[in-house]
Amino acid sequence: MSVENLKKYGQLCAKDEKVRKRAQEIGLKDPGGHIAHGKSLGLEFSREDFEALGREPVVDGNELSDEDLEKVAGGREGTNKWGIPYV
Repeated sequence: MSVENLKKYGQLCAKDEKVRKRAQEIGLKDPGGHIAHGKSLGLEFSREDFEALGREPVVDGNELSDEDLEKVAGGREGTNKWGIPYV
């Protein structure tokens, strides 16, 4: 069993319309159906792999910079429609 195979399954669903359609038919509440579907594609994974994947941090390359974090934490900086600054 493999989290990597589960990730490959997700990538395959994103790329292949036929695979994606079947995954949509299976639905979100049937991990057993996805396990069987993955196996038919040569990708073995388990319910535990679903759980392990759910615990992994999401990193997509779009992390906020320190400057962006300061803006979020400190509020928004700018001016209103009359040109009066606010912080």
